[in-house]
Amino acid sequence: MEPPNPLREELHALIGNRRGGFMERQIEAEEFLTRHPDYPARARESSRHSITVQTHEITEKLNACRPFVRKIKDLVPAITDRTVEAACYLLFSHAVQSLEAVLMLASQGFNHQIAELLRGVREAIDLAILFMIEGPDGANLAKWFQGEIIANHIA
Repeated sequence: MEPPNPLREELHALIGNRRGGFMERQIEAEEFLTRHPDYPARARESSRHSITVQTHEITEKLNACRPFVRKIKDLVPAITDRTVEAACYLLFSHAVQSLEAVLMLASQGFNHQIAELLRGVREAIDLAILFMIEGPDGANLAKWFQGEIIANHIA
């Protein structure tokens, strides 16, 4: 049996309270939608416009990152090298490409798929930072190049 986990218990309580609030407001929401049947379409269009503006801004920032990834590539004589630089180049390239995919998906409203990609971006960046901190002789760099998964709590 697991020992009590205060954080888990607090999260369960918060989720229960929030769910209860949703249930209490269900009738209110139904009445609102009866009075304003066009509200979902208007809200969706407003969100779509906001997302378009934000994806454009993020695309500009992402484009500003590309030269830095290319500079890392210049430090890698061969992509198959088992070096910190090669690992960082591969991981940062993966992160940038995944962020490009996130922007495409965002423009089409695929929110759940975005969450998966963003998790991969975060993990790639965390691994690159770990490898830079540990240096060329770090145990995790060698494991990663051998195909082992580095646990999130380590990175």
